[in-house]
Amino acid sequence: MKFDHVAVRSAMEDKGITQASLCRATGAARSTMNRAILQGLMPTNMPDLGVRIYRALGLEIAETGMEICLNARNPKARVIGIARDMVSMGQSRDNGSAPVTTPATSTETDGHSLDEKEHLMLIRKCSLTPEARNYWKIFGAALAAPWQRDQVFLGGEMRVAYEHMLAKARYGGLLAVVGESGSGKTTLKDLLVGDLAAEGEVIVIEPHTQRMEEDDRAGKTLKGADIVDAIMREIAPTASIRRTAEAQLNQVAAALSASLAQGRDRRHLLVIDEAHSLPKPTLRHLKRFLELKNPNVKGLQRPMLSIVLLGQPELAVRLSPYDQTVREVWQRCELVHLRPLDKALGEYVALRIGDAAKAFEPSALAKFAENLADRHGTSYLYPLAVDSWLAEILNATAGLAKSITAEAVEEVFADVRHRFTQRGGR
Repeated sequence: MKFDHVAVRSAMEDKGITQASLCRATGAARSTMNRAILQGLMPTNMPDLGVRIYRALGLEIAETGMEICLNARNPKARVIGIARDMVSMGQSRDNGSAPVTTPATSTETDGHSLDEKEHLMLIRKCSLTPEARNYWKIFGAALAAPWQRDQVFLGGEMRVAYEHMLAKARYGGLLAVVGESGSGKTTLKDLLVGDLAAEGEVIVIEPHTQRMEEDDRAGKTLKGADIVDAIMREIAPTASIRRTAEAQLNQVAAALSASLAQGRDRRHLLVIDEAHSLPKPTLRHLKRFLELKNPNVKGLQRPMLSIVLLGQPELAVRLSPYDQTVREVWQRCELVHLRPLDKALGEYVALRIGDAAKAFEPSALAKFAENLADRHGTSYLYPLAVDSWLAEILNATAGLAKSITAEAVEEVFADVRHRFTQRGGR
């Protein structure tokens, strides 16, 4: 069986299934799943992953006794006998039905399941107690959602992502910023909007995405007409929107041209948050907005509109270079990933809790990072999760010692783990 990763991505979109869901259903790590569905590369330590993915998506599996597996380290196809995996693949030697063993939805590691570990990484919001604030001398807006510029962390790769966004706003182009939930996408977007407003040179256009979903069955899709409404609402609020799509694009081009005429450095930036929920037709329409021309200028000219998309990892799947249906978009789109804090963890902690960060011994921060990584080494040191875990640790250790050791950090993780288990994983 040749693993058809394009068909898999299409099925994921049709069924509304995310990478995270497939990871839980197959027991694969996120990085492994990402390589499988984007590039069709199978890991050597899980040769039946393609079959597991097919079964999780309800796709038909060809009746064959062999599987073609692509090795990520060795691109040459190699043939693997399926007989040794009969039980997990649910196929008998005579191609008849056999009892199917559903892949475990979690993988045991360090005494607790991967599902549980994912739950711990996406920990419920935790706030500092008054006792912890007094003991560690943490006051003011520590660990609160950033609402001033000096509260926003711009170390590590966060600065790189922000500079990419700023460059697109000033000089034009299409950019997609991809990151896990809680990685800081919206914070960077709000910072960008505030900085641009202070400069007064770039007009930011933000369509409403609060109810946006990728199809109209689950919510309301964002369509090209909605983008037209958002642009006109921002730069020509009194104008009546024309009816046909062609007339609307001409109207938008004229409005953008008139706006640019008000200042030599005037720019326009379209920002779409939660862009992983954009349907394919809308993604394709973005090219038309990018290519809007000033009707008063002939020949080469600067783009009148820049676009920044922000979304979860599913956005990278939608913009995969293997999907030819949106090739006119990904050929023009720069992709930036918001990575975990990792080496910048200490710097981030110092910004968030000030001098109290000195209470963490170096080994304690190393243990912190160790607990926020899965068995495959995938890090989940994202700001939202780090903030809540910092609060958990500071609350639990208040009054016990003047410093926080690696043993204390491990005990806090173990305690929360135990509480999670006692609740039956809910």
